[in-house]
Amino acid sequence: MAVGRSITYVGVDGARWHLHGVDMGAEGVYLTSLAGFYFPVSVPLSQQPAYMRGAKPGPSKIDPSVIDMKLFTSAETEEEWEDVESAWWRSWSTEEDGTLIATDRRGRRRTQPVRLQKWPSEPFDFEPETEMEWTLPTIAYSPGWRGPQLVSRWQNSSGSGSGVLRLANPGDIEIWPQIAGWGQAGVRVTVPDGIGGTTVRLTEFADGEHWLVDPDMTGGVNLDTVTNTQAAARMAGLLFQYPIPPHTVTPVDCPVSATGADTDTEVAVYMTPLHMRPWG
Repeated sequence: MAVGRSITYVGVDGARWHLHGVDMGAEGVYLTSLAGFYFPVSVPLSQQPAYMRGAKPGPSKIDPSVIDMKLFTSAETEEEWEDVESAWWRSWSTEEDGTLIATDRRGRRRTQPVRLQKWPSEPFDFEPETEMEWTLPTIAYSPGWRGPQLVSRWQNSSGSGSGVLRLANPGDIEIWPQIAGWGQAGVRVTVPDGIGGTTVRLTEFADGEHWLVDPDMTGGVNLDTVTNTQAAARMAGLLFQYPIPPHTVTPVDCPVSATGADTDTEVAVYMTPLHMRPWG
């Protein structure tokens, strides 16, 4: 059954605001228009070779996604309007992300982290009573609309052995999967790097130590443990190189294995599809 599209904002304080669609304005804030909501800004880079006319196209650069929202706050009385305003601005920050949630007519949800690019200009050319219009310049430093997370697990009750993890990305932006497991002394796990058959053999982890591969940690460590044991350093700088390409709708079987284990071994991969648009 078709439902109306809706836009919801979940603030940095956990408060939920129904801005458009179902229950629109239930908390006293109504969305009137959006700009920059449907597509992120993608800037193609050009390479200028020596002694050649023109330029060669290079990879695109995805800029932060800037979304301007026009809305108004409203209440029955002046005192209640002040309460709405106070609660609304508690939900925003220039230092921390809240979450925009877009739901389509089939009830499917996509989310995007956003924060204030700057605090909006104050429109106080009159004394507000029960209503005020605002323009919010918001920004997503990690642009892209997130679809439902996909999970694939490989488990071997006998310890050592090999199998497959099923990698997919139905979105239209490349993604880096997160891979996680629990360490065992003397055990080495080999996990997929992309969907082309390339693998990476991880370092040994201590018994019971939870490890996480997160290649999308820009500027950070892409292999770490909860006990901060410098796992990436022990890998001698070996990095993951291959994301899952967009439109990988059919899951691809990718090799995973463990050696040196004599008890149960489990590896899980988590994939969050990224879409350029909130719907469609």
